[in-house]
Amino acid sequence: IVAVSATDPDVGVNGAVRYYVSVPDVVAVDEFSGAVTLNGSLDRETSFVHVIRIFARDLGRPTMESSTYLNLFVVDENDNAPTFLQSLYTAVVPENASPGDRK
Repeated sequence: IVAVSATDPDVGVNGAVRYYVSVPDVVAVDEFSGAVTLNGSLDRETSFVHVIRIFARDLGRPTMESSTYLNLFVVDENDNAPTFLQSLYTAVVPENASPGDRK
């Protein structure tokens, strides 16, 4: 869905960057490329936005780390049918009612 990218100016393993998410319930991040993918389907009616913290960590000693946030906004799909507020409606109409008459 998106790719994150971090750079580290150090050389060798000290500059090698790996990515991860702290709570991988909604998305996964490829530790090498930073490609973010969904772990399942999303439902806007359940949650319209997910704020995900993504970390970049180098392989040096000591390990250095930084983070960023991914705001994932869920676009609504037409996945719900209209529903009536009542299961049954009743009306009484006089026999002399004209077309267009209301109550």
